Amino acid sequence: LTANAMQGDREKCLTAGMDDYLAKPMKPDQLTEILTKWLPNIEEEVLTSNEIPDSATASQSTKTDSRIDFSVLNDLREMGGAALVSKMVAQFIKDALVCVQKVEESVESTDQASLAESAHGLKGICGNMGITAMRNLVCQLEDQGKTRSWKQAQQFLQSIKIELDQIISLLQEATKS
Repeated sequence: LTANAMQGDREKCLTAGMDDYLAKPMKPDQLTEILTKWLPNIEEEVLTSNEIPDSATASQSTKTDSRIDFSVLNDLREMGGAALVSKMVAQFIKDALVCVQKVEESVESTDQASLAESAHGLKGICGNMGITAMRNLVCQLEDQGKTRSWKQAQQFLQSIKIELDQIISLLQEATKS
Protein backbone atom coordinates (compact mmCIF):
# COMPACT_ATOMS: atom_id res chain seq x y z
CA LEU A 1 0.00 0.00 0.00
CA THR A 2 1.55 3.26 -1.09
CA ALA A 3 0.75 6.89 -1.71
CA ASN A 4 2.83 6.75 -4.89
CA ALA A 5 0.16 6.75 -7.58
CA MET A 6 1.89 8.41 -10.51
CA GLN A 7 2.22 6.69 -13.86
CA GLY A 8 5.02 4.15 -13.66
CA ASP A 9 4.99 3.86 -9.85
CA ARG A 10 3.35 0.43 -9.95
CA GLU A 11 6.13 -0.97 -12.09
CA LYS A 12 8.83 0.66 -9.93
CA CYS A 13 7.33 -0.82 -6.75
CA LEU A 14 7.02 -4.31 -8.21
CA THR A 15 10.57 -4.12 -9.61
CA ALA A 16 11.81 -3.07 -6.16
CA GLY A 17 10.40 -6.29 -4.70
CA MET A 18 6.84 -5.57 -3.62
CA ASP A 19 4.55 -8.57 -4.05
CA ASP A 20 1.67 -6.43 -5.26
CA TYR A 21 0.63 -2.80 -5.49
CA LEU A 22 -2.26 -0.76 -4.12
CA ALA A 23 -2.30 3.04 -4.19
CA LYS A 24 -4.01 5.26 -1.60
CA PRO A 25 -6.73 6.17 -1.22
CA MET A 26 -7.73 2.59 -1.69
CA LYS A 27 -11.21 1.23 -2.06
CA PRO A 28 -12.24 -1.69 0.16
CA ASP A 29 -13.07 -3.85 -2.86
CA GLN A 30 -9.53 -3.30 -4.19
CA LEU A 31 -8.07 -4.35 -0.84
CA THR A 32 -10.33 -7.40 -0.70
CA GLU A 33 -9.27 -8.38 -4.23
CA ILE A 34 -5.56 -8.20 -3.36
CA LEU A 35 -5.99 -9.95 -0.01
CA THR A 36 -8.01 -12.69 -1.70
CA LYS A 37 -5.19 -13.12 -4.20
CA TRP A 38 -2.51 -13.48 -1.54
CA LEU A 39 -4.33 -14.99 1.46
CA PRO A 40 -6.26 -18.22 0.96
CA ASN A 41 -9.91 -18.26 2.08
CA ILE A 42 -9.89 -14.58 3.11
CA GLU A 43 -13.04 -13.79 1.10
CA GLU A 44 -15.02 -16.54 2.83
CA GLU A 45 -13.92 -15.28 6.24
CA VAL A 46 -14.83 -11.69 5.41
CA LEU A 47 -18.24 -12.68 4.08
CA THR A 48 -19.13 -14.84 7.08
CA SER A 49 -18.03 -12.16 9.56
CA ASN A 50 -20.44 -9.67 7.98
CA GLU A 51 -23.52 -11.77 7.29
CA ILE A 52 -25.75 -9.70 9.57
CA PRO A 53 -25.61 -6.00 8.68
CA ASP A 54 -25.53 -3.52 11.53
CA SER A 55 -28.77 -1.54 11.39
CA ALA A 56 -27.22 1.65 12.79
CA THR A 57 -24.70 2.01 9.98
CA ALA A 58 -26.69 0.18 7.31
CA SER A 59 -29.22 3.00 7.36
CA GLN A 60 -26.45 5.33 6.23
CA SER A 61 -26.56 3.83 2.74
CA THR A 62 -29.62 5.98 2.06
CA LYS A 63 -28.28 9.04 3.84
CA THR A 64 -26.65 11.67 1.67
CA ASP A 65 -24.61 14.73 2.44
CA SER A 66 -22.42 16.24 -0.24
CA ARG A 67 -19.72 16.82 2.36
CA ILE A 68 -19.30 13.13 3.18
CA ASP A 69 -19.24 10.16 0.85
CA PHE A 70 -21.17 7.74 3.07
CA SER A 71 -20.32 4.87 0.76
CA VAL A 72 -16.85 4.92 2.36
CA LEU A 73 -18.41 4.32 5.79
CA ASN A 74 -20.60 1.59 4.32
CA ASP A 75 -17.55 -0.05 2.73
CA LEU A 76 -15.78 0.02 6.10
CA ARG A 77 -18.85 -1.51 7.73
CA GLU A 78 -18.88 -4.27 5.15
CA MET A 79 -15.19 -4.97 5.82
CA GLY A 80 -15.28 -4.96 9.61
CA GLY A 81 -18.70 -4.16 10.96
CA ALA A 82 -19.86 -1.25 13.09
CA ALA A 83 -16.87 -1.59 15.42
CA LEU A 84 -14.46 -0.83 12.57
CA VAL A 85 -16.51 2.18 11.48
CA SER A 86 -16.57 3.55 15.03
CA LYS A 87 -12.85 3.00 15.41
CA MET A 88 -12.04 4.64 12.07
CA VAL A 89 -14.29 7.63 12.81
CA ALA A 90 -12.71 8.09 16.25
CA GLN A 91 -9.22 7.89 14.73
CA PHE A 92 -10.18 10.33 11.96
CA ILE A 93 -11.45 12.85 14.51
CA LYS A 94 -8.30 12.53 16.61
CA ASP A 95 -5.96 12.81 13.62
CA ALA A 96 -7.91 15.61 11.95
CA LEU A 97 -7.85 17.74 15.10
CA VAL A 98 -4.07 17.27 15.37
CA CYS A 99 -3.56 18.06 11.68
CA VAL A 100 -5.72 21.18 11.84
CA GLN A 101 -3.70 22.37 14.85
CA LYS A 102 -0.47 21.83 12.90
CA VAL A 103 -1.93 23.62 9.88
CA GLU A 104 -2.94 26.52 12.10
CA GLU A 105 0.57 26.76 13.59
CA SER A 106 2.06 26.65 10.09
CA VAL A 107 -0.19 29.43 8.81
CA GLU A 108 0.42 31.59 11.88
CA SER A 109 4.21 31.21 11.51
CA THR A 110 4.03 31.49 7.68
CA ASP A 111 6.01 28.23 7.44
CA GLN A 112 5.47 27.05 3.89
CA ALA A 113 7.19 23.67 4.28
CA SER A 114 5.31 22.83 7.48
CA LEU A 115 2.02 23.88 5.90
CA ALA A 116 2.67 21.67 2.88
CA GLU A 117 3.38 18.67 5.12
CA SER A 118 0.49 19.14 7.55
CA ALA A 119 -2.03 20.00 4.82
CA HIS A 120 -0.95 16.95 2.83
CA GLY A 121 -1.62 14.74 5.84
CA LEU A 122 -5.01 16.32 6.46
CA LYS A 123 -5.93 15.98 2.81
CA GLY A 124 -5.02 12.29 2.91
CA ILE A 125 -7.06 11.39 5.96
CA CYS A 126 -10.04 13.31 4.55
CA GLY A 127 -9.73 11.40 1.30
CA ASN A 128 -9.46 8.04 3.07
CA MET A 129 -12.69 8.69 4.99
CA GLY A 130 -14.65 10.24 2.12
CA ILE A 131 -14.70 13.72 3.68
CA THR A 132 -14.94 15.42 0.30
CA ALA A 133 -15.84 19.03 1.03
CA MET A 134 -13.17 19.43 3.69
CA ARG A 135 -10.60 17.76 1.45
CA ASN A 136 -11.41 20.31 -1.25
CA LEU A 137 -10.91 23.16 1.23
CA VAL A 138 -7.55 21.70 2.25
CA CYS A 139 -6.51 21.52 -1.41
CA GLN A 140 -7.32 25.21 -1.78
CA LEU A 141 -5.41 25.97 1.42
CA GLU A 142 -2.42 24.08 0.02
CA ASP A 143 -2.54 26.25 -3.09
CA GLN A 144 -2.53 29.40 -0.95
CA GLY A 145 0.50 28.11 0.94
CA LYS A 146 2.37 27.38 -2.29
CA THR A 147 1.90 30.99 -3.37
CA ARG A 148 2.50 32.31 0.15
CA SER A 149 -0.93 33.95 0.20
CA TRP A 150 -1.11 33.89 3.98
CA LYS A 151 -4.21 36.06 4.36
CA GLN A 152 -6.20 33.76 2.06
CA ALA A 153 -4.66 30.74 3.78
CA GLN A 154 -5.99 32.06 7.09
CA GLN A 155 -9.47 32.39 5.58
CA PHE A 156 -9.37 28.80 4.29
CA LEU A 157 -8.12 27.64 7.67
CA GLN A 158 -11.15 29.20 9.35
CA SER A 159 -13.45 27.51 6.83
CA ILE A 160 -11.71 24.18 7.48
CA LYS A 161 -12.16 24.54 11.24
CA ILE A 162 -15.87 25.26 10.82
CA GLU A 163 -16.24 22.37 8.39
CA LEU A 164 -14.40 19.99 10.73
CA ASP A 165 -16.80 20.83 13.58
CA GLN A 166 -19.75 20.03 11.32
CA ILE A 167 -18.12 16.86 9.97
CA ILE A 168 -17.42 15.61 13.50
CA SER A 169 -21.10 16.05 14.36
CA LEU A 170 -22.22 14.26 11.19
CA LEU A 171 -19.82 11.38 11.74
CA GLN A 172 -20.78 10.97 15.38
CA GLU A 173 -24.45 10.94 14.40
CA ALA A 174 -23.76 8.40 11.65
CA THR A 175 -22.03 6.03 14.05
CA LYS A 176 -24.52 6.18 16.93
CA SER A 177 -25.94 2.80 17.75
